[in-house]
Amino acid sequence: MLYDLGHRHFGLVTISEPMTFRHLRQDGFAAAIARRGDPSVRLDVVTAPRFDHGARVEAVNRMLQRPDRPTAIVALFDELALTVMEEAARAGLSVPRDLSVIGFDNIAASAYAPPGLTTFDASIRQCAREIADMLLTIIADKPTAPLTRLIRPTLVARASHGPAPQMRS
Repeated sequence: MLYDLGHRHFGLVTISEPMTFRHLRQDGFAAAIARRGDPSVRLDVVTAPRFDHGARVEAVNRMLQRPDRPTAIVALFDELALTVMEEAARAGLSVPRDLSVIGFDNIAASAYAPPGLTTFDASIRQCAREIADMLLTIIADKPTAPLTRLIRPTLVARASHGPAPQMRS
């Protein structure tokens, strides 16, 4: 979606802890960029400890203050995306005119933070129900093959994404 809106320089704001969801989301983002096969696409990544707000703000600002900052930033989860939006506002950047921001998890605050965070809803409650059902099946039936289910996140398009800004002088 962001590529189709003209974005070619992306940022990823992630955490430094080696958590599975971090690796899956980061690898998926890199794979999507690679599938495009467009050599003009760039990805900058900044990391910070998950629960160190000051370090997260510092990492976001390192990305936002670059002279060639990304035109679109994807955050590993909504809290990070909301930090990007707050710091962008402090830097005088308008979301989405100057910078598109996308989150992940669809927490309640994402709907209310101006201008409304575009995010992915991972259906966490549905995932928990599926896991519980799979566990009960394993206990009762003792299947020989692993049980798997895939629940795809859905995009919740709000107002924090838009066309890539024109080239800055």
